[in-house]
Amino acid sequence: LHAANRYLESVQANSAPVSADNRPHRERFSDFVFSALYGAADFDQALSSVLALIGERYGVDRMLLLETNPDGLTCGCTLEWTAPGIPSCKPLLQRLPYSRYFAAYKDALENNGVLYIPDTAGLEDALLSCHPSLKTRSVFRCAIMDQGQYRGFLGFDICRNAESWPEARLNGLASLLRLIGLFIVKERGHARLNRFDRHVPAALDAIPLPICVLNRDNHQVLFSNQTLLNLAPHFVPGDTCHHTLFGLDAPCSGCDIGVQGERPTTVSA
Repeated sequence: LHAANRYLESVQANSAPVSADNRPHRERFSDFVFSALYGAADFDQALSSVLALIGERYGVDRMLLLETNPDGLTCGCTLEWTAPGIPSCKPLLQRLPYSRYFAAYKDALENNGVLYIPDTAGLEDALLSCHPSLKTRSVFRCAIMDQGQYRGFLGFDICRNAESWPEARLNGLASLLRLIGLFIVKERGHARLNRFDRHVPAALDAIPLPICVLNRDNHQVLFSNQTLLNLAPHFVPGDTCHHTLFGLDAPCSGCDIGVQGERPTTVSA
């Protein structure tokens, strides 16, 4: 990340600035972004720095990350960078209903998940309602996708003067934001698993019924709650359920675990 900052400073100090559309320099900058996010000890801090670098390099007024809230029905701004003199809009962009957001963006987002509005003047009310009091002149959004589902948006706002960007410049930024989106999906997925590891086992241990969690691909025991371990101390993670229960080397005849579309099977031992 420090190297990316030095590179950006060298570009800004050059009397003939390198265009963000220049492919070799764009690819080099993408490498810096990849290195900054890959294995970052503090992902959100690294991402904030990356958004600042992109905002400065592309000369926009605001960079935004909008993410889906836990309710799955709304999204909100979780990270923001603004250029000097540009007010923050983060408090205004919270709990935006997807029903309204997509009513405005649906047609545009169907084009590779990218929305670009070079001039917001004269926009229909549905779209303007997604940006209350922002006084945004140009808008760019790139969808963050995870297995076909929207997880949020990355993009920029230009507030002072409407700008029309060439296609090559837009495509280059969209590719960069999609790369960042992959890191965001990976990081948020790990965070959800960590929350499971912290909270779900304790909740299952509090249930006075024997419960286990199995890997449906190989029938391996992933978790056994305390009630089950009190009844069957040998039912520990790592072994398979058929071997632990019945000493079998292969799944039980007629076992439905792992069969797509089947309801979970309850086994009493």
